[in-house]
Formats: sequence, C-alpha cells, structure tokens
Amino acid sequence: KLVSRMTAHQEFKWSQWSISVSNLFVLLESLCQLPWFQDKRLTIESISSHDISRYLKSGGRHPADQFENLFTPEFPTAAISYEWRLNFLQLKKYLNSTQVKDAVKKWGASVSTNMDALFIWIDVFFIDQASEDITGNLVRARAIYEKAQHHLMILTEDFFSRAWCLWELSVRYQADGETLILESDSLDQSRLQSDFMFFDYMQAFKESDLVTIRETICQAFGVPASFDRDMKKLFLAAGGKYSSKVVEWT
Repeated sequence: KLVSRMTAHQEFKWSQWSISVSNLFVLLESLCQLPWFQDKRLTIESISSHDISRYLKSGGRHPADQFENLFTPEFPTAAISYEWRLNFLQLKKYLNSTQVKDAVKKWGASVSTNMDALFIWIDVFFIDQASEDITGNLVRARAIYEKAQHHLMILTEDFFSRAWCLWELSVRYQADGETLILESDSLDQSRLQSDFMFFDYMQAFKESDLVTIRETICQAFGVPASFDRDMKKLFLAAGGKYSSKVVEWT
C-alpha cells in the first residue's frame, strides 16, 4: 500500500542526492543572495528550513538546479535528524568538525570529521517540498535512514517531542543502524525531560503529517507502547531524565 502511493512525485530527481556540510553553508550564503530571500531580509544568521520550504512551495527553482556544483548525486554518507525551528546558524553549532570530533570520541563512532568529506542528506532539500504525498515522502526518506552509513541526531531540548524526528529515529533503530548524537554548548540538558509517552505527546507543524506519521509508526511497531519503549532507550542514552512533570514543549 505504501509503495503504490509513491507514484505521484516519483520523478523528484534529488531524493537520494547529498551535499557536504561545507557546501551546505556555502549554499545558504548563495540562497540569501536570491531576490526571494532578500525581499524577506533573510540572512545566514536567520534562514531556516521553514524559509527554504516556503521558497520551494512558492515555485522557486530547486537549489540543486541552480547551484548543481555544490551538490552530488552520490548516496549520502549520513542522514541527519533535526528540528526545523533551528536556523542554520544554530545548526552550524552542531554540524562542525569540533562537535563531530567530540561526539566521535564520546561514542566511539567512525564518522568523518572533515566537513568537506561528510556528505549529508537533509530533508528540506531532498524531500519534495511541493508534494502533499506525505506517505510517499516517508517511503523515500525511509530508504535513506535505513541505508545511510551514519545517522546524526542534532540533540535539542525538544527533539523527542517532534514527530518527524521521532519517526526518523525509529526507522534507524528498527534497521539496527548506529545513531551519533551531536550536542552543542547551547543545549540545556536540564530541559531534556519526558514521562516516556512519546507517541501521545509528539507534535508536528501540520496535523496531516502527525496523523500519517502515527499511522506509519503503528504499522511498524504494532502498538504505541512498543514505540515508546524503544524511544525511551534512545532518550535515556541521549542523557534524558524521567519526569512526571514534563517541561512544556516549545
């Protein structure tokens, strides 16, 4: 059933492309020079995935079509999971050689610490933002999170409340793949709290996304309790703490 619903946007050519971390930030500088972004006074200090998604939904040319030299058709080395509320300047506090080196040392991982050689898959560029076929997008994204050599979790206080982040994490976990947790100095570890009811309290910007993600999780795990149990393991591994009075998600 999932595969049969993919066809409407199967022609999206960049779904398995990648971009190096270094080129990602070069790309963002270039995007901020385009009239659409300048009209909205967006800069490298403020631009976020929400802005890029709005640009693409408005009919803007895909960045890989305009700046093809910054992208590669090679399958990504690493898929990343992150909150869209972060702007890219905030994201860079995680995606840099120092933070990756710290994580590699802490977790004993083998991820490249050379940002020119770390080729990532980031959803806002490699999922068709103009598509309303959420199920098809989940199918295509699943292939990345299952097969990428590495998975990078951008750990923020609200990460475990976000439906897309939890779904990506669960796909990787069920595929028995390694997840590398990236932290930054701005992380407030005291706010990383949960009562472990991840399925019930997950949130998404679009209600239709939330409904489809919950349906997909139930298909994969059978019952929400199984999903919550596995997410609890990952939450505790990330340094989260149990609390019956959960800090309100922002």
